[in-house]
Amino acid sequence: MEPRNYFTLVFLLFLNLSAWVFSTTDHNNYSRSDFPVDFIFGSGTSAYQVEGAADEDGRTPSIWDTFAHAGFAHGGNGDVACHAYHKYKEDVQLMLETGLHAYRFSISWSRLIPIPQTNTEKDRAACERIRTFYFGWFMEHLLHGD
Repeated sequence: MEPRNYFTLVFLLFLNLSAWVFSTTDHNNYSRSDFPVDFIFGSGTSAYQVEGAADEDGRTPSIWDTFAHAGFAHGGNGDVACHAYHKYKEDVQLMLETGLHAYRFSISWSRLIPIPQTNTEKDRAACERIRTFYFGWFMEHLLHGD
């Protein structure tokens, strides 16, 4: 047998054996007991991917908004996303019910510090609502599950 044919035969046998091993092993049947006791289960999100409410409370366009609305995201954008800006209480409740112990999230800086700031009463009120959202209600729900 030529070396090239031998290599092909060995490769095909290995491929078949791998397919058999992976098809007979249940890789989706994990439980907490499969992990160390001090293992921390968590999740993470990106503000742009989940918040939505793109034009509420003084939020100004971010670089991602500009990128997406220029047509580089194949028609997609984060204007609504998962609507977490309005559904955060439900999201936190799902995290608690799922048993997560950690949550990593990002802050939409264009929402927290809108540019340009006109320093009007309306802008100050919007900024206060945002600060309250990030550092008040949202964190309170995450920490205490209320």
